[in-house]
Amino acid sequence: MAQKYFNADLKKLENLRIARGWSREQFASKAIVSTRTLDSIMAGKQAVLSTFYKLARALETPVNTIIADFEQTTPVGERRYTVTITLSVPYDSFDETKDLPEFLTKLLSRVGGNELWGVETSAGSTKILFYLTEYQHTKLIDAIEAKTLGDLHIIRIKILSQASASKPQTVTEYFFPDDELRPETSEPDSGRKDKE
Repeated sequence: MAQKYFNADLKKLENLRIARGWSREQFASKAIVSTRTLDSIMAGKQAVLSTFYKLARALETPVNTIIADFEQTTPVGERRYTVTITLSVPYDSFDETKDLPEFLTKLLSRVGGNELWGVETSAGSTKILFYLTEYQHTKLIDAIEAKTLGDLHIIRIKILSQASASKPQTVTEYFFPDDELRPETSEPDSGRKDKE
């Protein structure tokens, strides 16, 4: 199964925007998506669900009202790693309908599997969050160590491992485009501060 993309119900989306008296630029700003992303959606391009959630929140309407033929699927299988990738692409230049699918396709070709689950973009930035299986995590580390991610414009990768009975939760961060990889691994702060 490939990454799931959706089409907007263009008439409904446009009517809701106009009813609020917003220009497209105002709507994009309120939804915290780039105007390029909104223009692409309004031109009929598909986008990931998280983009539609941003639009729906701004319009104060359920997401299913602005997506044509909406049917949400739930992922099957265990999620083990939460990954956040920060791209060097400026936010205003990032089109979630074009650039995000291209990025995800390239990344998926390196980490394997059929899909990256839970793909979200952070509002107002080019941070992308998703989940990886154990196998995909191993392939991502291999790609980092082999330095084969250069064409993806990544400046930071943060990996949060799922805690288990035998292993604590860890956070590992990689910073690019340094010639030397600088992984920094730590256990997340439990919120407890020991008194001296």
